[in-house]
Amino acid sequence: MQVELRLFGPPELSWDGEPRALGLKKGWALLAYLALCGGSHGRDTLVALLWPDAPGEAGRTRLRRLIHRLPRVGAIPLVAADRDRVSLNPSLTFRIDVTAYRETLEAALTAPAGPGQRRALARAVELYGGDLLAGFGLPDSEVFDDWHYQQTEDLRQSHRRALMRLADLEADDGDLDAALATARRLVHTDPLDEASHRRLMRLQAAAGAPAQALAQFRECAGLLERELGVQPEQATVALERAIRTGGVPAQTRRPAVPETRYVRNGDLHIAYQVFGEGPLTVLVVPGFISHVEQIWEEPGLAGFLGTLAARYRVVLFDRRSVGLSDRVGYAPTLENTAADVLAVMDAAGVDRAVLFAMSEGGPSGVLLAAEHPRRVDALVLWGTTPKMVRESHDTTAPWAMPQPVFLAWVEQLVAGWGGPSQLEQFAPSVAGDPRFRQWWTAVLRQGGSPGTVQRVMEAFMDTDVRELLPRVERPTLVLHRSGDRMMRIDAGRYMAERIPGARLVELEGDDHWFWCGDTGAVLDELGAFLDSRAHPAARLQP
Repeated sequence: MQVELRLFGPPELSWDGEPRALGLKKGWALLAYLALCGGSHGRDTLVALLWPDAPGEAGRTRLRRLIHRLPRVGAIPLVAADRDRVSLNPSLTFRIDVTAYRETLEAALTAPAGPGQRRALARAVELYGGDLLAGFGLPDSEVFDDWHYQQTEDLRQSHRRALMRLADLEADDGDLDAALATARRLVHTDPLDEASHRRLMRLQAAAGAPAQALAQFRECAGLLERELGVQPEQATVALERAIRTGGVPAQTRRPAVPETRYVRNGDLHIAYQVFGEGPLTVLVVPGFISHVEQIWEEPGLAGFLGTLAARYRVVLFDRRSVGLSDRVGYAPTLENTAADVLAVMDAAGVDRAVLFAMSEGGPSGVLLAAEHPRRVDALVLWGTTPKMVRESHDTTAPWAMPQPVFLAWVEQLVAGWGGPSQLEQFAPSVAGDPRFRQWWTAVLRQGGSPGTVQRVMEAFMDTDVRELLPRVERPTLVLHRSGDRMMRIDAGRYMAERIPGARLVELEGDDHWFWCGDTGAVLDELGAFLDSRAHPAARLQP
């Protein structure tokens, strides 16, 4: 017998064509978790999810009672349980709307571009039924509510990705009416996302409706002022000016921005981009936050990457839980990031790459070079550290941040999430630039939620790759600015001393980010190193 479980919107349960009452909030939570996670789960795991404050045996008793109170389909219980594990009953056939949506979307995103992909994406978009378990929550279980939030955000972002790709395909087919309708739906999913407004404005201009595009700009600007107290980004203002003066070409996408692709790693989809041509592939391992599309809105960063792409193939990606990649409800480990890198390399057809590992991405680069040397041609470490946090009494890593200081810094970072949080520490040379402040605000807001990034940062508390440093046998360049306010120069010196044959270059300046400050010096050193790994050729020019 088929059981229908609708989890988009308010949850609904039915079989034999009849809705069935459940009346148990913990029952809905249990069914949703089993349905979306699949497989069987330990009783202790479910107790921790539903009754995190209950003592062991008391929680297990509550779980037994809950399972007993769930309705039956005839004589068949909805849930199968033995002494240790619980699952949806395999004797029943479950039709789950979220599962159908995810399977349809995955098939659509991996299908060849063309009419077939457009039809598949349109089906996936229609299957999305709004927020997961809308209006539902467990006041006595922060653990479940956190899992629910992560699942909801993952589904929202996947829906937005589908709408973006569908609008592009519709525009490519010349079906501007359909593309406009899809772009409007995209704006509705996140009215504060300026990139979505710009997409709609370009389509309106291309459709011969500049007045609508200018009205869309005013709507966007008004929303930003009312909700965030900020002005539109420079890219949005420039687009409005071009439309007003009749200077917008009849195109719907900016060809300078590479196409975002996805690779599946286990149950997760990892976003990545590939662009440029050359004898080497440079894969950028990002820091704690990234967004492979939003980064192209910053002229300095876009110019830096464009310079690299003029000589080499470049790969960008968003680590799990940030940017355009799927969200997870746990703190991603170094091993998780390494696995994401390898999955992206396989999808991009890259056998070996030069890893350009920056900031918090540095330890993952070290892990990859030590554990997977056949996949790493060379390693470039920018402004990073082998150990980010130390206990206050620990004297073995004096350049690491004391734990109380780190926790206070993370608290400040999260507290300022609605604005350009901690920009004075990351890039003091541009901290007063209104355009840059708006861009950084957008990266933070679109790259991840405060809770997601807090979990990502918590993972760094246990990061320590010092023992791996002597095992790195790939050519290594360590680049570090002497006045870096986030990662002390002594951390770079420590790494260079312990990686066999590593070369340390100490650059002037106090910006943590490589595309701020004297980027010419960075490109000179990076270009010379890359050229030495390829063949004699002209050095990169800033």
